[in-house]
Amino acid sequence: MQRFRNTASEKAQELADMMAVLPVNWSVIRLIQKNLIQEEPWQPTGALYLAEIFLSGLLRPVSAGSKHSSKHQKTPQYDFVEGVRDVLLGTIPISEARAVGQEVAEAVFKQLPAEVQERVNADIARRYGDALSYFEAFLIPDLPWGDFAAAEIFLFARVNRQVLQRWGSVYAALAEELEQAILPPEAIANAALKYHLEGIQHSILDNFAQRQHQFRIAGHPAGVHSEYYLTEVELAGGQDLEITVTDYTLLSLQESYALFELSLNIRFAVRILYFDVGTLSPASEDTPDLVRVVPDQIIDAKAMVRLQLAAVVEESRFDLTELQIEEPVSITASQTDQPSQIPPLQEFEFEVATIAVDSVPDTPPGIDLQPFEFEIVTLERRQVANPEFEEAFQMVDQAVVGHSGEHLSDVQQHILRCSWEGMTYGEMASTSAYTTGSLKRAGTKLWQLLSDVFTEEIKKTNIRAVLEQLATLGGEPGLVIHRQQQQGWEFVEVLGEETWLEMVRIPGGSFVMGAPATEAESTNAERPQHDVRIQPFFIGKYPVTQAEWKAVAALPQVNRELDPDPSRFKGSDRPVERVSWYDAVEFCDRLSQLTGRPYRLPSEAEWEYACRAGTTTPFHFGETITTDLANYYGESTYGRGPKGIYRQETTTVGSFGVANAFGLFDMHGNVWEWCLDHWHGDYKGAPTDGSAWVKGGDSNLRLLRGGSWDGYPWNCRSAARYNNNPDNRYGTFGFRVVCAAARTQA
Repeated sequence: MQRFRNTASEKAQELADMMAVLPVNWSVIRLIQKNLIQEEPWQPTGALYLAEIFLSGLLRPVSAGSKHSSKHQKTPQYDFVEGVRDVLLGTIPISEARAVGQEVAEAVFKQLPAEVQERVNADIARRYGDALSYFEAFLIPDLPWGDFAAAEIFLFARVNRQVLQRWGSVYAALAEELEQAILPPEAIANAALKYHLEGIQHSILDNFAQRQHQFRIAGHPAGVHSEYYLTEVELAGGQDLEITVTDYTLLSLQESYALFELSLNIRFAVRILYFDVGTLSPASEDTPDLVRVVPDQIIDAKAMVRLQLAAVVEESRFDLTELQIEEPVSITASQTDQPSQIPPLQEFEFEVATIAVDSVPDTPPGIDLQPFEFEIVTLERRQVANPEFEEAFQMVDQAVVGHSGEHLSDVQQHILRCSWEGMTYGEMASTSAYTTGSLKRAGTKLWQLLSDVFTEEIKKTNIRAVLEQLATLGGEPGLVIHRQQQQGWEFVEVLGEETWLEMVRIPGGSFVMGAPATEAESTNAERPQHDVRIQPFFIGKYPVTQAEWKAVAALPQVNRELDPDPSRFKGSDRPVERVSWYDAVEFCDRLSQLTGRPYRLPSEAEWEYACRAGTTTPFHFGETITTDLANYYGESTYGRGPKGIYRQETTTVGSFGVANAFGLFDMHGNVWEWCLDHWHGDYKGAPTDGSAWVKGGDSNLRLLRGGSWDGYPWNCRSAARYNNNPDNRYGTFGFRVVCAAARTQA
């Protein structure tokens, strides 16, 4: 706070003082700037003052309490860091602060529907006469606000009480008097339900899509002969799922939580596989599989939702505790509008040519290698041709991330850069692969986005003035992400009907293991660097998932029992976590027994070789890391990298869509990965043949590599090492498997 007072401009300090009187969101800030701040004509949009405040550390985003609800929240909310609002309120005169509150409250009130304004005004006149301002009226949630109470009124009531109590005297007495008129608990619970409704619907659809349903067919598929036999019915992939909440009932209300029952309609499509006897040729003995997609199926369902209530509605949380669907799900097959029946099948002759491809790598017996394609990325520091633009662009991008959670896209960056140079859209198109029309459409959306971010009108003609103002605040030049398609080789280990393990071939070779002393945040445990020769092996494309773990945990025990569902963060395609080193070894033993192939944990050298994939930089991306590409504690940075998102949970494996040059995903972050080796404090005497180092060292500790969702970015480096007790199970510990003969240094 002291630093802000010493360094911020006078206008920024004035704006911060006014913001302390009210809830902090973009619509309120826009009203303050429009109605109360008198800016000079040459000053572009007030973006400079907002940037000073938002980059000062005085504000924090208000959590929506749920990973789903935050995604659907339409107006991001902020609050001052604890203690800051009191300091600011102590510097603005009470008369001025009251004028600010009344001016903005009246402007907010006038944005309400006319019928709501009428009802509220009539009730105020009946209960309080003309003595109550709109600022004070927002303390009274039981006025007839309608649905508006679920959003704005709770925010205003909370802040207004704090402000009036801070002013003391008659104002504190008024706050105490009006606070008696708080909304009854049932209304608070209903408001919390409405606030989270979109997130709840999203959660229900996820649950419905992931369940294994049984289906019952009623009717006869259109275009199918009378004699047919169903072989399979499943939810149709790629078809839209829709949900409608038709009613809800409050079943239970306690001091800290509420339990609701929601009545639902779920709309979906199914895919039917069947034998149609009428299409068979008399000469054929085979029965072909045919397919119909049956859309527009609607079923009734019930959902039980538990809401953890909070004093502030937007900080409440929800859990979907149960989704009740009558099984088997009834399908009306005759609703389908598919093409007419398939003509009788005819026989025909053809020749088969076999092509031998020399580039297919050597394959061990019993393994069917298949090619796969993937995308790799390289991060590079943008070369600063125009420091003013690059510094200002970085500020704009960070402000956009704070507003929407996403960075500017490539086309948006191109439009900004070219607009700085004064180019027309036609000139922009001539220097890129974009068309003039697509640039104009993207530009329209970009200027609207920036106007929302900075709460003033921004357009192509004034963007340079805005950026020049932002450049005076400084900032690091941004990163450029280069993308490239590559091909790898893998085999698939089938673990169940819908569960399989993808094993990627890693070619043999040599590399330098460890980190140089010049690598930022490296430690002596990563030295001395030494040359290591690695033999070819196979390793999991992803960390072992919860679906893969569950399938193997169901196999016969070898040495120890396995919990089939140990993970804290549930999801079949999320990495399994809360597994010990001994659990991971048991997983490998059961998998080896099932397949007859040698599965094990990787040696530490194999893991680093696979992670680097030929690179020598701290990350296989390059010199730094970003939360656009990996899941880690994004509030910290590495090198000159940007701050990002702290997700506070694991992510679906492969969800970032980028791999390293070997085709491996999630090597940086998400979960720490167990290795075979015992812990050694440095690399003096380490093996040079890639084998696991189990001679000497601390036999009570095992190695982990790769960092985690809760770890600092420097712990995600290719060379970073960590150790822990092999019995420990934490929500950051996972693993991936290797298929190769065991090689250890005894």
